[in-house]
Amino acid sequence: VTIAVPEAGLVVSLLRSPGGGGDQLRAYSVGAAEKIIFAPIEPHMSIGDAQFTFETLAGAEIDASSRPGNPALLLGAGIVVLAALGCTLRPMRRISIRRSGSWTEFYADGRGVRADVRALWQ
Repeated sequence: VTIAVPEAGLVVSLLRSPGGGGDQLRAYSVGAAEKIIFAPIEPHMSIGDAQFTFETLAGAEIDASSRPGNPALLLGAGIVVLAALGCTLRPMRRISIRRSGSWTEFYADGRGVRADVRALWQ
């Protein structure tokens, strides 16, 4: 949290220490942006002519998340993988045979269908 205190010519930043250590206060002068103080936060602090009072508040930070769609996502991903594998190993083939008079016509479409037509012809 950064707070400007124009009356005192200060910019004060309150920094939370990682790992539950003591929080820090960092103060800069307005204009020169010169660091004036960097110290642990105490209940009463003086920076120049400005007096600061800090009170401890009971509270907690909670970082919670829920992803109820993950099982459905995994199931869908599994189905996609199986379908792609099936399309690769057993591709779709169409064979149409038309007989008109003394002619027999073969219409074939799909991967690997030539071998199927040859097997039908022999």
